[in-house]
Amino acid sequence: MRAILALAFLSRLFSAQEPNVRDGNEAFAKGDYAAALKSYDEALAQNPPSPELHFDRGNALFKLGRAEEAHEEFRKALDAQDANFKESDYFNLGNAFASMHKLDQAVESYQRALELKPNDDEAKYNLELALREQQQQKESKDSKNGQEKKDDEKKDDKKKEEQQSKNDQGAQNKESTPRNDKGEKKDEHAKQDQEKKDDQKTNQQQAQDKKEQAQSGNAPDAGQEKSAQKEPQQGEPGNEQAQAGQLTQAISKRDAERLLDAMRADEKNLQMWQLMAKEHKQRALEKDW
Repeated sequence: MRAILALAFLSRLFSAQEPNVRDGNEAFAKGDYAAALKSYDEALAQNPPSPELHFDRGNALFKLGRAEEAHEEFRKALDAQDANFKESDYFNLGNAFASMHKLDQAVESYQRALELKPNDDEAKYNLELALREQQQQKESKDSKNGQEKKDDEKKDDKKKEEQQSKNDQGAQNKESTPRNDKGEKKDEHAKQDQEKKDDQKTNQQQAQDKKEQAQSGNAPDAGQEKSAQKEPQQGEPGNEQAQAGQLTQAISKRDAERLLDAMRADEKNLQMWQLMAKEHKQRALEKDW
């Protein structure tokens, strides 16, 4: 906002009679606002409060950049009965509000001053500036609110998208995960891994069983399987070996060897007995002759 016009300066109450007010006015004219304020404070301490003295004190505070305190003094000066004095006080009050960026109160103060003095060009000018700044602030505020609203809407949309994405992912996981009879979820990968482990364990056990059978002689080879399929009759050659082969399937290898040795010994004894019987018969024939 453009700088407001200078304060309306009035100090008429004790300009001739009160020395402190006179000293304050002289210091104010020289730009020594701190000295002017000190003189006005001394005059206020020695004399009853008056609208004119509050007005002078408000001018000095405003020049020192203490707009908040200045506007309080200008408010106290509104008790004045003189219209011209009161119009100047409203003008200065509007300047104090404008410096505090309270444009609504500044506009109202300038309007009150123009009601008392419609041809006050300075009040008109400051009112125009205040209205223009007020409109710019309103547009800026609306724009900011609109942008904040858009940002909030974007945030809401983003949250909704994230939530929808989570819901979709949860639905996919729910569909891809089987349930048992009790409705409990199963981990398909864990199930497959367990099946592989069970298959490996079974294969290892089968291999171990085959190894133990081979060591104990219980695992039949191809020749033994053929011998088992062909069962020789009693008295046929090789009957003893076939019987021994069948027995070896039911007994250990060591016992089977012992049994075969015994059968071979019996067969040898039988041959010797047959030979002796033949010799005895031949001797008997020779004796008869």
